[in-house]
Amino acid sequence: PDIVIADAHLNGDNANGGAETYLAEIDFDTNGDYEEIEFLFDANTTGNTSAGNGRGIGVVVTSAVADAVAPTLAPADIVDDAGGPFTSTGIDSITYEVTYSELMDPATIDASDFGLGASTATATIDSVVHFGGVTTVVVTPDAATSGTLELQVNAAAVLTDLAGNPLDTTAAIVDSPAVTIVSDVTPPTLTSIADGAGGGPVLEGQTVVYTVTFDEPMNAATIGTDDFENGGSPAGVISAVNATGDPAVYEVLASSAYPGGVGTLILQIKAGAVLEDLSSNPLDTTSALTGGVATITVNAQEVREVVTVDASLAINPEQNDVATMTFDASGSDKLVIVATKEGNSNPFTLLTYEDEPLIPVVSTGSDADNRHWHGIYYLDNPGSFDNGTGDVGEIRAQSGSNRNIVTAFALSGTAPGAGSVAAPPAPDNSKSVGIGLNFVGSAVIASHGMGQSGNTANVTSVDADAPLTETSAIERGSNWVGHVTGYATSQGPGFSTYSFTGGSTTGVNTIAAEFPGAIPSADPFADWSVLDGATGVTFEGDANGDGVQDGLAFLLGAANPNVDANAAGLLPTVTETAGGLVMNFSCLPTADRGDAKLYVQHSNDLGTWTPNPTGVEVPDTNDGPTSTVTCAVTPGSPLNSVTATIDSGAAAGGMLFGRLQGTE
Repeated sequence: PDIVIADAHLNGDNANGGAETYLAEIDFDTNGDYEEIEFLFDANTTGNTSAGNGRGIGVVVTSAVADAVAPTLAPADIVDDAGGPFTSTGIDSITYEVTYSELMDPATIDASDFGLGASTATATIDSVVHFGGVTTVVVTPDAATSGTLELQVNAAAVLTDLAGNPLDTTAAIVDSPAVTIVSDVTPPTLTSIADGAGGGPVLEGQTVVYTVTFDEPMNAATIGTDDFENGGSPAGVISAVNATGDPAVYEVLASSAYPGGVGTLILQIKAGAVLEDLSSNPLDTTSALTGGVATITVNAQEVREVVTVDASLAINPEQNDVATMTFDASGSDKLVIVATKEGNSNPFTLLTYEDEPLIPVVSTGSDADNRHWHGIYYLDNPGSFDNGTGDVGEIRAQSGSNRNIVTAFALSGTAPGAGSVAAPPAPDNSKSVGIGLNFVGSAVIASHGMGQSGNTANVTSVDADAPLTETSAIERGSNWVGHVTGYATSQGPGFSTYSFTGGSTTGVNTIAAEFPGAIPSADPFADWSVLDGATGVTFEGDANGDGVQDGLAFLLGAANPNVDANAAGLLPTVTETAGGLVMNFSCLPTADRGDAKLYVQHSNDLGTWTPNPTGVEVPDTNDGPTSTVTCAVTPGSPLNSVTATIDSGAAAGGMLFGRLQGTE
């Protein structure tokens, strides 16, 4: 701070025309004696008038004495933070601070200068960092080791101060006193097991993620799916055990069986299971351990609609940063977008449908080479959005990169939102991903994103319970491959793994998301009765005047109750055969009828109809509830095809009539 500048000016007449100097008159100790220091401007070609970035440094030495004193280091100046006997776990470390008598030249200090000398305990020197006059050394004793630990500056190591004077290392300089290392002989204990389902209830087959916490780091190699079980009933399925960033904490994925898993779910460590800490001390499993986990009630799977893909479309915008595609999803109840880009790991900066931002479901960072990013997005009820420009279904995507791919799916029969997701740790180069499916008939959309030269994009194996159908595999030239997206409708809940091939082990990431089916309305006729703005519809009425009871039109699968949905064409065709009266028609499956029912009845006089009181309910499968009426059913979606036969033995007086009866 004690510097006074008296004057500063250009020194010379060749301003802006070559090498210029700047003269400063500076008094460093404010005694009135000014020193003159010249700063050299950037050297410029003569005549160059754009110069002007002058920089320089000046040093005035009024007196100097060369440093000839060697630095020193005493054993007591090597100080550890153990604070007494130290228990070896293989994880916990000891930090030493080595303090010299003066500042040292960091270029002369590295890990080779230090050792563990006469230590009787085994350990690893993890790091050596020097700053100023202190070197910090981190040492981790091995698991289950015991004895003494002595950090030392090795004999003959060359460490110098800033003037080049060497530290005297004729003999090693050893930490004193040594640290006593005590072997870990204490068995681990189970701290807790917590479920990720909030105590439930859950559905049979639904995957629950449990967090299992021990009181110390555990040996991951001793912990697997065979060590856990369902302490409830019936038996459960332990699908995976995953290590976390904390070596004392693990995630366990468990579920009840499907089907037949209705009951309770209590994750526990099996009696007799062998789980060890890092010092090979075993957990006491004389009896099963529940860790205080709550009992979760497991209910039967809810009846849900089977999700269907109405359409899909993929676009390869070549080198474009901004991609636009037209995809009409207005007739579906969910739009799903898979977006992939090459170049870096940042998400898309813009992703909209009719200017409405899409909702992110799951994404992954780049691969280990920071080559790409991809994610899955959705938008419920896409038909309700309109940007007013007259187009239908405009998707706009901007990636901030010059290579991106977008694949769109239109889904029907889905519940709002999204279900479970799966993604590998990022960055990662994973060609497969496991996802816990929670619902029957849900849709799984998996994405295989790549951004590496020479990759290929072909699906090779998928869990047999949820076969995957490839919907897009777009390759752009020889420099990169875009992504494979796949769709599957699950046949039941459980844990499924989706695997892909790739021409390279790098540049690959796989993600997946489940989209559950909608829960059917408790009164599907009421929902049907107001479709397309219909009014005045009742089960026994005939709102559109087509001569068919509204309730019967609903049961026979009429699209809606409006005038343009004439149900007369849905009435049965009737054929007389030697075996009896045959009626052919289509109708809703029983699961879609709600409380409404559809019956087959017969009569000999058009006055009395049997069987009483209503008839034989039309089933979903081949059935013969009576010897008189049989139904041959071909299940379908959304309608079953039915052939109902009334046996000719029911005729009387040469007369036999048949009809359908709808009730609510």
